[in-house]
Amino acid sequence: MIKNKLYKIKTIDCNNINSLNNAKLKTLQNILLNSIKDIKSVKKNIKLIIAGEFIQNIKNYKKMINSLGINNDVIIKNEFINSDEIKFYFGACELVVQPYKKATQSGVSSLGIAYGKKIVTTNVGGVNEYLNEKNSFISKTNSKSLTNKIIDAFNDQTSEKTKNIRKLQDELSWNNFCKKLKLATKSRVTNDLLIVARIESFILGKGLRDALKRAEIYSLAGADAILIHSKEKTPREIFLFAKKFNKSKYSIPLV
Repeated sequence: MIKNKLYKIKTIDCNNINSLNNAKLKTLQNILLNSIKDIKSVKKNIKLIIAGEFIQNIKNYKKMINSLGINNDVIIKNEFINSDEIKFYFGACELVVQPYKKATQSGVSSLGIAYGKKIVTTNVGGVNEYLNEKNSFISKTNSKSLTNKIIDAFNDQTSEKTKNIRKLQDELSWNNFCKKLKLATKSRVTNDLLIVARIESFILGKGLRDALKRAEIYSLAGADAILIHSKEKTPREIFLFAKKFNKSKYSIPLV
């Protein structure tokens, strides 16, 4: 709960699994919007924030919101979300909802974990690589199940899942990742196996300095290459990272 006893739910359903943008209209229509209508009968003071640039006609989306009578309960940010704005959205929300029908991985999960938020997600694909019933609220891919899980998340006062999310933050820390890199390096039996370390600094809105520091640390830990990606529309920050990292004495190939 935040100021004025207003519950805020954030959802960013992504077309690009590592992006905060390109909201998938179909998924949100079929699952989440119907849930919001049902949740309103139990939790009056909620707001759904849908942030990201739509790749489909938003008119159909707004039509459904209107037909469900939840116009005043949904805030739409239909534009590209810059890295430096991410913290404002995650700072405002009470919980993060990922109503996926299909997914491999999700950059939104990483963000939810990084910001220590309660997470409600459907049990599909690789989204639950780190998320489970111990640290999150896992829903089936239907509105009824999602409704129940969102209400459970609002009503949960045990903080047990929050504690487990914090433990997960520690597990995903630089130190633990470096330990895994060193272990993998020592364990390989052939030089034909290359170890690539992925960096999500730009996805998490932590910027160039964080990305460069991580790259150097991972290189020292034994990584053979660095996988760096961005959610920006242009490759500007990737090119800048490559230019800077190439000058480092710990520089290794980029993927």
